[in-house]
Amino acid sequence: MGRDSRSQDGPPPIPMLYQGFRLSLEAFEDAYGTLEDFIIFEALGDSNESLGYAIGRINRFFPTEEGGAHIELSYLGCENSFYRWYIEHEGEPGGLPRGWSHHLCRRSLTTCCRKEGRKMVHVQKWGPITKENAHTLLVAWGYTGFADLGRKPPLSRRSGSGAAPAATTKKAGKKPAALALEPEEAEVVDDDEDEAEEPPRRRGRKRHRGSAALEQETANVLDGMMSEAAKDEGLHPSGGGPLEARLKGLKAKLHEKTKSQGGGAAKVLAEKAQAAASSSKPRAKSRRSGEVVTALKKALLPRGRARDSEEVAEDSYSEGDEDDDGLGLGRGGSSLVAKRRQLRRYAQEHPGHLLCKGLENMREQVGEIFGDEELNEDKYAPVVNRYLLSVLLPNYPAKHQHEDRLREMRTLALGLDMILRGKIDGAADLFMQRFKSLSMALRDGDPRYGRYLELLPEDLIGGGATQGETEYARTMALKAAKSEALMKKGLDAATRAVEVTPEKSSYQGPTGEEDATQWSTRRRSPCQLRGGQPEGGEERSAGLGGDGPSTASSSASGRREPKQMEGQGLRAPQEGPVRELVDEDGAPSDRPGWAAPVEFSLPGLGRPLPQTGAHTLAQSLGDLFQLLDVAPEVTFNALAGQVVTSVECQHRLQLGITLLQLLLLSLRDRGHFCNFMELLQTITPLAGGTQKQGAGIRQRDLLPLPIPAFGALLNLVKKHKRPGSGVIIWRVAEARKVGKQQLKKSVSAACFQTWRLLSVITLNGMGTGWEKLAPASGHVVTRSQTLALESLARRCAWWSGSPLEERPPGDFSDLIRSRQVDYTGDAVLKALPLRLEELAPGLPEDGVAGSLDASSIADETVKCWVDDPDVALLDPSAWPHPLPSASMNVSVSEWERIVAVLYNKGIVAPIEAEEIFHVNGVPVLNGVFAVEKGGEPLPGECRVTRLIMNLVPANSLQKLMPGDLPTLAGSSNWSGIHLLPNEVLLWSGDDQKGAFYAWKLPKAWRKLMAFKMPVPGRLVGRPDIPYIHVASAVIPMGWVNAVSLFQHLHRRAGLAAEPVGAGLDPSNEWRRDKPIPRGAVDAGGMWFQYYLDDFDCPEKVAKHTWKTMVNTMSPTQAKQRLSYDRIGIGISEKKAHVREPCVVRMGAEVDGVAGLLSAPRLKILETGWLLVWALGRPVLSARMKMVLLGRLTRCFEFRRPLMCLLNKCWPKSMWCRATPLPSGHAFELITAGALLCLAVMDLRTPVSGLVTCSDASTMGGGMCVSAGLTDAGEKLLMKLDAAPFDTECMKPQGSIQQPSRGGPRVLVLSLFDGVSAVMCGLTRLPCAVQGYAMSADDPDELRLSRTRFPGVIQLGKPQKVDAEIISKLLTSVGNRLDFVLLSAAATRSFFASDVSDPFFEICRIFDLLQHLSLVPVHLMVENLGNIPSRDVDAFNKALGCKPYLVDSKYFTWVERPRLFWISWDVHPLPGLAGRSVMLMLRCSALSRIF
Repeated sequence: MGRDSRSQDGPPPIPMLYQGFRLSLEAFEDAYGTLEDFIIFEALGDSNESLGYAIGRINRFFPTEEGGAHIELSYLGCENSFYRWYIEHEGEPGGLPRGWSHHLCRRSLTTCCRKEGRKMVHVQKWGPITKENAHTLLVAWGYTGFADLGRKPPLSRRSGSGAAPAATTKKAGKKPAALALEPEEAEVVDDDEDEAEEPPRRRGRKRHRGSAALEQETANVLDGMMSEAAKDEGLHPSGGGPLEARLKGLKAKLHEKTKSQGGGAAKVLAEKAQAAASSSKPRAKSRRSGEVVTALKKALLPRGRARDSEEVAEDSYSEGDEDDDGLGLGRGGSSLVAKRRQLRRYAQEHPGHLLCKGLENMREQVGEIFGDEELNEDKYAPVVNRYLLSVLLPNYPAKHQHEDRLREMRTLALGLDMILRGKIDGAADLFMQRFKSLSMALRDGDPRYGRYLELLPEDLIGGGATQGETEYARTMALKAAKSEALMKKGLDAATRAVEVTPEKSSYQGPTGEEDATQWSTRRRSPCQLRGGQPEGGEERSAGLGGDGPSTASSSASGRREPKQMEGQGLRAPQEGPVRELVDEDGAPSDRPGWAAPVEFSLPGLGRPLPQTGAHTLAQSLGDLFQLLDVAPEVTFNALAGQVVTSVECQHRLQLGITLLQLLLLSLRDRGHFCNFMELLQTITPLAGGTQKQGAGIRQRDLLPLPIPAFGALLNLVKKHKRPGSGVIIWRVAEARKVGKQQLKKSVSAACFQTWRLLSVITLNGMGTGWEKLAPASGHVVTRSQTLALESLARRCAWWSGSPLEERPPGDFSDLIRSRQVDYTGDAVLKALPLRLEELAPGLPEDGVAGSLDASSIADETVKCWVDDPDVALLDPSAWPHPLPSASMNVSVSEWERIVAVLYNKGIVAPIEAEEIFHVNGVPVLNGVFAVEKGGEPLPGECRVTRLIMNLVPANSLQKLMPGDLPTLAGSSNWSGIHLLPNEVLLWSGDDQKGAFYAWKLPKAWRKLMAFKMPVPGRLVGRPDIPYIHVASAVIPMGWVNAVSLFQHLHRRAGLAAEPVGAGLDPSNEWRRDKPIPRGAVDAGGMWFQYYLDDFDCPEKVAKHTWKTMVNTMSPTQAKQRLSYDRIGIGISEKKAHVREPCVVRMGAEVDGVAGLLSAPRLKILETGWLLVWALGRPVLSARMKMVLLGRLTRCFEFRRPLMCLLNKCWPKSMWCRATPLPSGHAFELITAGALLCLAVMDLRTPVSGLVTCSDASTMGGGMCVSAGLTDAGEKLLMKLDAAPFDTECMKPQGSIQQPSRGGPRVLVLSLFDGVSAVMCGLTRLPCAVQGYAMSADDPDELRLSRTRFPGVIQLGKPQKVDAEIISKLLTSVGNRLDFVLLSAAATRSFFASDVSDPFFEICRIFDLLQHLSLVPVHLMVENLGNIPSRDVDAFNKALGCKPYLVDSKYFTWVERPRLFWISWDVHPLPGLAGRSVMLMLRCSALSRIF
């Protein structure tokens, strides 16, 4: 909101105005609800310029929408003369179109006009205004104002009380009647009649004036009114209808009495009022309840209907009745906020009315039940407590109500009754003690203790027993329970002394003749055989979260451990597929064979499942699924939407429960399981299983995995399930009923079990086609399944470490609106207008920008084009026409403010118009915009933005120059790190200050980096020029070569030899275009990495010494910092990391102690809730889908196999309208969310030495597996590792990859190559072919080249090869080349006049290569040896060289003379001088003959 600043000597100030485009939907609805009768808003012209302010009376409200809200209003006045003419000529040409509504926009003006249309008045700034303030402003603007307020003393906001009325009188005659606000208009206002009838309100204490003076003033006022009325009658003798005639009659009677009694009209009226007050008249009865109901109905009617009903209400108005329809309720708004506001207004204007009507209603209901007629005599008789106990509680039993609600209602009932009895102090004591109790509960988190402070009766609902009797009964019950527990404890001790074992001492599973039930019965304790329950209750016996005493345990019974079958990985039947992995309290188990993770304290790997109890897994899962199930008519969309709107805290626990409900609901809707109980009938029971194990049985399949324990989850779901809806919502009040420690343990265990169960069910379903969620009852757990469950448990424990940690704050709607989708479907940041206050936190400190010289650090190759921008320009024929444009997303005044700051910091510099680069006479001018970035905004601001220089026009003229762009490696590549179990990863890193702004470009680049909007010369040190353009003086963000150059400069600061750089070893650098450095996989290794302004140098240290090394600087980081100091590069101390075990770098969370790598867990949690929010939307646009899928993909980058979950849900078009999400797409998203806890890479995963080779033929498939490499294979691998990466070259299909023999690195572009003869020759020469591209017309040539050289780049026909294709080819191959070779075969003659001959394409492409390539380009053209001499001369003239004649008969048994035009010199090799000279002479003689 903003306030218009007005001078104290000018018109009154404008009230607070809302800016709709800055409000969220919720805040907009609240602001919309503040509107009542009048509105003030900023009027806009045709060019969206401000035309002052206008005031209107609201006639009708419409519901709010996503884009804003519509209203219908009548103008009362405006500030601007042009807009005044516009509204006065409504319906006329040039005036306000008739019937147009006013739209309160919640978007920017241009966006709203595009979305909603222009056939309405768009309002950007608006706010409510009272009638008094509206009158003040209207009078200041030259209007008469309201008639009923015109004679009141001037309002406090008016200035110049003497001048304003004169101006009003002068201008009033120029306005039409609709805007003049005559007295007849004022009587139409709904509140006027009510205000005339209601008694005067009480005012604050004022100094009393004398009665004589007061009477004289009153007399003067009334006499003045009478005289003015007489004058009006003289001016307008023909007065109107029956009301005017009635008024004339009353005035005439008053005039006669004045003449007869004397003293004026005031005295006559005063005497009559005194006589009326002294006379005793019966008091008028209050309105009946039916009239109040009528008033409330009137309040709930829409505005239009309510206005129609006012006329009917006037007929039933009685002078003696109290003013009950002051609810005003005829003009009630369409929103609930407006109705609540009107109810509050009614309560303020009529205090006590709501109490009376409520008591009357209670008395009627109590009287109908008990027939008590005495209740109707006194309307203030206390009846609230009786109504609570006799009417409410019998209809709504107390056992179904929460105790806090009952205590609250009893407190209010007793307090109201005390107030009605006149015991105000007693009611105050009652309320104060209740407030103390609630405050104590808020502080302690438990409401049980503060209840002892309250003054309520001990028995809230009545039970007949006294307090003493109640305490006695509870004491006796407690003693009986203790005695029973002692007896049970002794019986259990006696039971453990009796040994119950099988007949044989060695373990044997159940045979075929032995029934599984009998085997289960033989293993039960005597207590269980008698029908007793094991200690801990039925839930613990089921093994669903509590262990309970297990009589089958070897430690308890003394039996030997059962044997495992050798070589089969089988477990004993008592260790069935459903194990007790987690205790109810989340304590880890000491069970042998279950190794606890090195870095985790799992709330989860527990003791083996007790094989006792009557509850089976099918029944337990059935109970859980029944609790998680919702009504049949509820869809996933409705469920997700209800969760998002109802949830109190968006944390991990609630996310897991919601995804579990959504998964089961989706399975039900897809028809996989019509009845979950039918599915669960074949699952292994928790007790009394039927596992069968024989000598020839082997369990080979990993999936489905056994179902783990879920007891804590089951307990939590029971407590937090909402009745009716079926949605499970975490409620803080319900959770605080237990102690803090108990709550912490139960929540931790429930969160862990929820995500583990969700992972197991999802993996089982995907592995079995969603046919079963658990293995059959005959399944025996294998060792691989045990290891898989342990691995899942570790990841779930990592994810659920902070179960109640909430996601980062923010509205997902704003997140989607801040993103756009580009032409490739990628979600990008939305361009924002520039504002200095938002840019300031992201700008560098003074003295940082332009402090470093890019040309002084770059190597020779990069320095060549940094010093000379013309080298980076494309060929003029490749320049686009017309030149693309870029907009300035900033206002003129704001741009001048920003330029002043940027110039002082050294980011921009002035440039004159003639120095700007021109294309065809048009200057190359660029634009600017901002994007949102992280950071702390300035006070009063809501975000921080980054300045982006939109250099699209300049970029279209340049080519991507050689730099270090291929070396950039993202954080997801760190998955290749291998960490040993006895190692810890310590991370060190620095972040440059200023980044791009710190590096200054040569002045020659400013001609390409000028901005479109000029500024006054005085702002940039050129006061001699009125207006001048500015250009970027530093590396601009938005330049095509910015990233490549900045990466090169940063790497030079570390890899260059001292004193230029730090002299680091290049073999230890992590880069994208090279294999992972050895330090990342070897024990005790280290490496370093450069990524734009980030420098990282992690290292592996021993586990027993890492704590002593924390926060000590590593040698690599020390060297790099010394290099920074020499160059002058500043680093951010806030972002620096000095040997830290856990860091967040480059969008990745690295836990060096646990050895885990993932996206930041808060980002994963936010992605999960974004998924739920998207599922709850009625429709999803392509932009929403791409933002969600982009975030899921980022999370899955660290565990790439999870990418297979996202298949069908990708949008097929970026420009389709929003549609409902199909069920198949929703199911994919739900399964992806269910496995978010697995999106983590364990860096301690061992590397398998297994060598595999797969067969991907279309006719069949297979895989060969080797146990390892032979000696020859090891030697070849070592040779390949030792070979430099830059010398790897392209080889024919089927050839063995061998280390290169050295030689130049070459890119080959072949035209009309036939059988790829040039590549066949180059593969036999000592050179490295980095890329092979070809262009031909014959499809057979293309097919042959693809078959022989699978990596060939086919460019199409030679006629279509242009500068853009050549530029992309050079960019894709890279700049690590020694030369480019263009080869062509022109095997026929041509005529020089035929310009369409393909030969001329050779010359054209050769010229393009020479212009675009940064390395030498050589040419080799082949033709027949017997072509006519005129053709040879034409070739010589076109190619600029003479040919060599080479005949293959001198090398092979085939005679094949050919002419070769080449662009390099030929020198004889040692030992072949004579033969080479002979060939050269032969060619020279042939040339002379031709």
